[in-house]
Amino acid sequence: MMMIMMTTMTMMIKTMMTKYQHQGTQAILDYIAQYYANTSIDEIEMEDGMYEVELRNDIELYFDLSGNFLGMEYDD
Repeated sequence: MMMIMMTTMTMMIKTMMTKYQHQGTQAILDYIAQYYANTSIDEIEMEDGMYEVELRNDIELYFDLSGNFLGMEYDD
């Protein structure tokens, strides 16, 4: 089950990030797989020169265009 969820999440991230044509996709995938493997992604957006990844557990993760983790916040 976990492998299927990660594979689906990986495909979703790669598909959504391809439209932005930036590096950093693999670094973001690696970070989410390491620290948030038990949740899934609701949405990925590029805002203000960074990626915003919204997870199903109401956490928003922020990454620069190179895939470096910038911070997080809880979305109430």
